[in-house]
Amino acid sequence: MRPLATPRAPGTTAPRERSDRQRAFSGAVGRVAIVDADSTSASGVAELLTRDGHFVELSMDVRAIDAEAFDVVVIDDAGQDPASVIDIVRPPGRTGAAEVIILSSRNDVDAAVATLHRGASDFLVKPVSPQRLRLALGRALERRRLLRENARLQRDLVLMQSAQRLLEHLHPAELAIAGSDALMSSAEAEAVAVWSKDVRASRGLQSADVERIIGRDGPSGFVEHHTGDALGLPHLEVIMLVDLGADLRGAVGFAEAPTATQQESLFFMCRQLSTAFDNAARYQDAADLALRDPLTGLWNAAAFQTALEALVDESRKANRTFCVLFLDLDHFKQVNDRFGHLVGSRAIAAAAAATAGQVREGDVVARYGGDELVVLLPAVDADAGMIVAERIRAVVATVEVGEGVRLTVSIGLATFPHDGTDPQRLVDAADRGLYMAKGAQRNQVRRAPGGAAADVVVPLPKRPQ
Repeated sequence: MRPLATPRAPGTTAPRERSDRQRAFSGAVGRVAIVDADSTSASGVAELLTRDGHFVELSMDVRAIDAEAFDVVVIDDAGQDPASVIDIVRPPGRTGAAEVIILSSRNDVDAAVATLHRGASDFLVKPVSPQRLRLALGRALERRRLLRENARLQRDLVLMQSAQRLLEHLHPAELAIAGSDALMSSAEAEAVAVWSKDVRASRGLQSADVERIIGRDGPSGFVEHHTGDALGLPHLEVIMLVDLGADLRGAVGFAEAPTATQQESLFFMCRQLSTAFDNAARYQDAADLALRDPLTGLWNAAAFQTALEALVDESRKANRTFCVLFLDLDHFKQVNDRFGHLVGSRAIAAAAAATAGQVREGDVVARYGGDELVVLLPAVDADAGMIVAERIRAVVATVEVGEGVRLTVSIGLATFPHDGTDPQRLVDAADRGLYMAKGAQRNQVRRAPGGAAADVVVPLPKRPQ
């Protein structure tokens, strides 16, 4: 293969201004390979196309050219069946291959039809006029442009569908998994990881690889490019670290340097994933707000009920115990009557804060209603539960809410499964313990009387304030 003199390099402007006649004949310009055993004939065709601004290369054998580097391959079949050479340029099932124009000395309709059916874009009978060749080349380039545009539209449609599916996920953990899949498929990557302080998901990476990537700082901007060797992953040629917003990060690994199209698809999907995580965070905030008590900031009764039911199921399967504490401020009605409801509200908020400060991160503290609080202590037995309850009682007793108002609290304690095996019985058992604490001059912690063996729960009288 030999390039003609002064060829136009791909991506550069034409070396000289073309005439109106040339421009009318040639239309779009492209990269053209001419395959012809007759070098004199091939040179004449090449000179014509070069004058029109095309980048042209010559070859005597179709196997000697890199067909992927060209938009159109013009082949002189030298009187032979062109099917085999067409298959070299456009293998069956291959998409995006160069267009093929066959120049033939056979004026045979059947041969032309068979050639076009095989995948050629045109069949020209020699001798071919310059106008006819230009017209065929222009059609081939336009067909290639339309196919590329169609492929891009199809890719964009797939990307939009993937982005839409991401936006349907409102749980961060599920979104991290779906986001990893979306980044990997959109960018045709070998490996992906997505992580934040709360979620983590990966594809194509070992746990140690993920830890190695997460342990690095950065990226310092939207994206950083690293070699796989630099990050201790030599099986990957390139690793791109991406800032997805807030504390969310991503890493995308490629076996080969990613193309511009791959990077464009990746960055689009990164932006969509970032938006999806923002939406999920807003949804979670709104959902949490609906389950929070506005006065104390604690969970409300509905949230407590949901957590209690889940803990019962979990503890039953794991054969573990847990405790329920039921708290009630002592003489709260007198506080309201004497100092007003504003001071009463401050008293509830202060007691709630004191209670929340005495439990573990995984424990649940909720305002059950009025001046009543409830606490769930997972994986805690009765003895440990009593220690926590006594600590809460002692701390609340130190709280002073202006106007000289001092607080005390009575607490009832029930354990699963001893005092009940379903949510309502556990709450009722803790409430009975609270009634006993109220009846014992208040500021007390009492365990529920009886146990789960008593199926019939006898309601107690209304407990004192």
